[in-house]
Formats: sequence, structure tokens, C-alpha cells
Amino acid sequence: MIVYGAEADLVDAVLRIAEFFRDESCGQCVPCRIGTVRQEEALHRLASDTAIGDELDVLADLTQVMRDASICGLGQTAANAVDSAIHNLGVLA
Repeated sequence: MIVYGAEADLVDAVLRIAEFFRDESCGQCVPCRIGTVRQEEALHRLASDTAIGDELDVLADLTQVMRDASICGLGQTAANAVDSAIHNLGVLA
């Protein structure tokens, strides 16, 4: 659990979390290896207002695929913080 103050830049925090998971992926399974990269790319597009189509729906689908098909816990949880920030806090929405 991470707690942020009201002044925190949550967009930056979510991007850093996505970058962390991209860097930590071992690359063994496709859902994690490609999913973490695509997740970060989508977040950068959302943060810069250059979204392609309905980027939030794509992220939601990607999150589910990563949870269902990744081999290890990293791939299965890599999208949780991003998903939580988007849906519970309205970050990037």
C-alpha cells in the first residue's frame, strides 16, 4: 500500500510504477513481457492527451489478460496499481 498526500502528482506516480514493472519483467512470458511495455505506452499517451481510441478500455483488457495469462505473480499483479489509480482515483480518466 502506498499513501500519497493531496499535493502528490499521481500521474507521475502511476507512470513510475508502470516503468518499474516493465523493468522488472523477466521476459519469460508474453503477457508480462509485452503487456508491461504496452501498459506504459498507453499511460504515456493518456498523460500527454494523445490517446488512441478508447485507451482506458484497452488498458482494462490488457490488465485482465496479464492477470489471467502471466506465469508469475509479477505479471499477474503488474497492472493492479494502474488499474486501481484509473478506476478508484480517476487518474488519467
